[in-house]
Amino acid sequence: VIGRAASAAGLEFRPSPEELLSLVRGGYSGTARTRAFRFDADALDCSEDLLDALDIRGAPGADATFLEGGHLSPVVVGLEDVS
Repeated sequence: VIGRAASAAGLEFRPSPEELLSLVRGGYSGTARTRAFRFDADALDCSEDLLDALDIRGAPGADATFLEGGHLSPVVVGLEDVS
């Protein structure tokens, strides 16, 4: 239901995982600290690949924080906005 609501509301996730990894591999050197947020029920998670790419690039302090939820947990959709 939430996935359909997000789609109907026109939500699109950018960059895609592939685009993000390409950007990191192509030149992102990191900041003082880079944190990936991982959800325990997210089958679409690619943070392990991201952290590996950041490590290869020498990004300082890259790590992950684990949270409860799934891929759409950070997205708030008001169902009254979906027709």
